[in-house]
Parts: sequence; structure tokens; C-alpha cells
Amino acid sequence: MENEQICATATHAIIISSDPAKIKEWESFNRALGITTIAILESDYRGKNDNVQPATEDGILRGSVHYLERGEACHQRPMVQANVKHVMQLANRRLEEAEAVKRVGSLSGSIEDID
Repeated sequence: MENEQICATATHAIIISSDPAKIKEWESFNRALGITTIAILESDYRGKNDNVQPATEDGILRGSVHYLERGEACHQRPMVQANVKHVMQLANRRLEEAEAVKRVGSLSGSIEDID
């Protein structure tokens, strides 16, 4: 119940877990709440490298990130960088779509004025 309350207003999610079964649980949880999963990252604490896979047709970025340690900077890691880029691309696409809808709305208002 607590997770449902925390995610009540969420629209999108990034799943990070070292446990593949938990990843499946979070995917199901997100679907049940209507939350769009935009990235699935496997946390590989003992790994030496990140693994970045291109976003697939479903729009989900997948890969692994190695040695996530609380308090240590990870912003230079390839998977973290790829995730930031992916989120920015999705946000820009949403902004462009909103602007297009706004333009169409103002055009239809202009057309109505002509009648």
C-alpha cells in the first residue's frame, strides 16, 4: 500500500534492481497503476562496466549499471549518461507534441473566426 501511495501521481518510472524477479514485479506494479516504464537498469554491484542497450520499440532503455554505492558519484557512468539522455529525449518529444497540439488548437480557433 505504501508504494501505491508514493506512486499515486507518477506518470513514468525507471526501474533499478539487482534482482530480475523484482524487476518483473515492478513492471507489473507500474502497469497496474498506469505508470509508463521508461528504463530498466540492472544493478550489478560487483560489475566492472556498464552495459547500455539502445531503447527498443517499446521506448524502454535497458542495460546495467555497475557498483552503485550510496554517497559516491555515478554521473559519469555510461548507463547513467544514457539514461539522462533518454529522459531528456522523451521530455523534449513531449514538449514538441504539446506545442503541436497548442498550434493546432490556435489554428482551429482561427478557422472558426473565418466562418
